[in-house]
Amino acid sequence: MACSQKVGAVDKRVAPFACLAFALAGACGEATRFLELPTPKGTPSAMLLIYESGATLDLSLHPWPIERTLSSPIDRLSRATLIFLDESPRELGLEEGALQVATPGECAIIPLPEGQARYTADFGRGETTFVEVASLPAKIEALRLSFPCPCRDFEALPLALPASETVEAAVRLAPDVALLFANDAMHFVDANGELRESRPAPVTQPRSSFRQDDGVVWVAGQDGALVRLDSEAVPHEVSSNTGAGVVEWLDGSTGAAPFELLLMSTAGVLERYSSAREILFDQAPTGSTSNLGGVAWEGPGRAVAMQPDSEDLLHVDHGTIEREKWAVQRGGVLSIRHAPEYGTVIVTRLSLVFHDDGTGWSELVQAAPAAKIRNVVPFEGGLFFVGDSGLIVQHHPAAGFCRASKLDPEIQLEQVAVLAGGAVVVAGRLEDEAPGPNRAFLLRAR
Repeated sequence: MACSQKVGAVDKRVAPFACLAFALAGACGEATRFLELPTPKGTPSAMLLIYESGATLDLSLHPWPIERTLSSPIDRLSRATLIFLDESPRELGLEEGALQVATPGECAIIPLPEGQARYTADFGRGETTFVEVASLPAKIEALRLSFPCPCRDFEALPLALPASETVEAAVRLAPDVALLFANDAMHFVDANGELRESRPAPVTQPRSSFRQDDGVVWVAGQDGALVRLDSEAVPHEVSSNTGAGVVEWLDGSTGAAPFELLLMSTAGVLERYSSAREILFDQAPTGSTSNLGGVAWEGPGRAVAMQPDSEDLLHVDHGTIEREKWAVQRGGVLSIRHAPEYGTVIVTRLSLVFHDDGTGWSELVQAAPAAKIRNVVPFEGGLFFVGDSGLIVQHHPAAGFCRASKLDPEIQLEQVAVLAGGAVVVAGRLEDEAPGPNRAFLLRAR
């Protein structure tokens, strides 16, 4: 089939030296279309072709000019990007053709010289001709790509909750349902951002929540209040001995039996709940004179908590507390979290990230986005960091740190609940409204 041949109602006249064919799946089956390739500026030596379909990427490198038709290996193509390079494939240290990695999930690092022209065709918006969108920023030194790529971009969609409410806690109830807790209400939100149902809040002024592996959700609030929600979100009260303080932090075991839940209150008390005994026990006063900043489960009977007033770490082993002096040059501890693939993860005030998988603290290298990161949650086998001014950055064990991005509008994220399919329900303050109520948003992967 010639490049200028009419296909259906589409007739694209293309340059005589090359054409790009791709299969686009639709309700009427698959059709083959042709797109116009741009005439590059100057005399490039190579062309990097990137096909995108959701989070899946496929890339290939070709000498320029090319003399054959290239077809997409992806059924549902959403975007194709061309990057013309001055260096030949050999000069880049790469072989021509498809660029592969040793193991699925690992990332290929593709050297990318400065100032190369980039052309994009976005099929999701109906654009069928490659257009020059920009010159690549001079600071870009490499493309980090994987198969499939774990790095995601997000758009923020506001959720229709009462404007006067401030969301204090968010947690996943089911694969496609999140619970948002306001001062006097509990809202059910699905992965499309639809408000399914609202009920009275199960505790007074809920402040923290945690989800067990089996779907049971725990919610805590004022006066040491603690409630267990079953899979239908029906509340069951559990006695707490944390005193008059607000339970600010919850964390629990993953994949371990019996289940353990850790509670930490503003009264400086750390408690542990075990499903085997159905009571709270191992009450451990920490001696803190200010709010503790977080707690992470480390194993049966073991936990680590952070203490901002002294910047020490508190290691708890069945009620016995030992202090670890945190190295000053690392920056004070800002947040702490348990993540199955990493162990205990710490974010410092210098936006450095450390983790301990049982062998001691080590830094996650290639870290540090320019803006300040404030919190971290597990996300799709990796980590999801949030920061000031709507900053989001992800980390994956194989891919390392993804490119940092910012939400529009800029949101100071406070609460995060991860759903299936990459949907994330968050609560936070809009930067231009701070201080103000925590509003709720759906972050949808794109």
